Amino acid sequence: MHMPTSTDQPQLDPESTTRMGLGDHLDDLRRRILYALAGVVITTSFCLYYAQDMVGILVRPYRMTLARAGFPDTLVFSAPAEVVMSLIWIGLMAGGVLAAPWVIYQLWCFVAQGLYPKERRLVYKLIGPSVLLFLGGVAFFIIIILPITLNFFVEFARDTTAAAPTASWIEQKMFAPEDTAALANLPTGDQAVFPPIPLVRSDPTTTAPAGQYRLWYNAQENRLKSQVGDKTFIFMQQLNGTLFTPLPNLNDYLDFVLILSLVFGLSFQLPLIMVVLSRINIVRAQTFAKARKIAILGIVIFAAVATPTTDMFTMCLLAVPLIILYEAGIWIGRWTQPPAEPETPDTTTD
Repeated sequence: MHMPTSTDQPQLDPESTTRMGLGDHLDDLRRRILYALAGVVITTSFCLYYAQDMVGILVRPYRMTLARAGFPDTLVFSAPAEVVMSLIWIGLMAGGVLAAPWVIYQLWCFVAQGLYPKERRLVYKLIGPSVLLFLGGVAFFIIIILPITLNFFVEFARDTTAAAPTASWIEQKMFAPEDTAALANLPTGDQAVFPPIPLVRSDPTTTAPAGQYRLWYNAQENRLKSQVGDKTFIFMQQLNGTLFTPLPNLNDYLDFVLILSLVFGLSFQLPLIMVVLSRINIVRAQTFAKARKIAILGIVIFAAVATPTTDMFTMCLLAVPLIILYEAGIWIGRWTQPPAEPETPDTTTD
């Protein structure tokens, strides 16, 4: 009787011996979800505690831009609970972003059970660059693009001027001041005697004495300020002839910053996607290079759709870095892609 030997046993793929059953997959999924939720709760609690500080950091570029342009540097709110809800929203969003690497790690641990070791090694190599590209895109927007964009918008609004309207003959007759004689007795602007206001480079560090009123102009901040006791007030200013005065809303500004941060972070994944496609021989780097003109057109269209504003300036600020990243993806893809498989000649004959 023939006894089976080791050579008679079916040769199993060593990469197929690590499969899990359905019940094991469900248990692992439940465990990974609990771990991910625990991480989100911890980071969200931390961010909610420091939500006010984070809002201060986010609105800092806008306040500095408004101050340089001579506008009030405070934000407005239109609903009683708007500020509180905005702080909660920022805390939740920041907590989710901070917990994203942990959540992605838990998701990857679950998905990795169904991948081959070769596929796992490839994903392991891409997790780090993916996180760095996302954070790099967000940092690029917050540090460079956001101040440039805000300065462009605020300066454009400040330079939009209009001469003061002059009343026509009919309007003068219809809307002339009732007490014209009293106005005639007043001196002209050139005849007035103006009390001097100190022009200083910093605010006083002491409080005003009791019963005394202080008034000064901070040349470094371009602000006219006054002080009564320990309270300091800032006068609302507007350049003469400027047609528009900004009244920035907190929710609108935070939505603008968060949406564009997400757009830039996800857009910076472009070279990584290109490298993966060239690495697994789906799209070669040479194909990306040949399709450069079509890709640039697609990037411009994507930038126009992805940015929440409709101006050309913001669209270019997203399109130009993406074009540079596209070229980087071509270069890295050529360096990392495997050699092209030789085409096998067709030996079939009619």
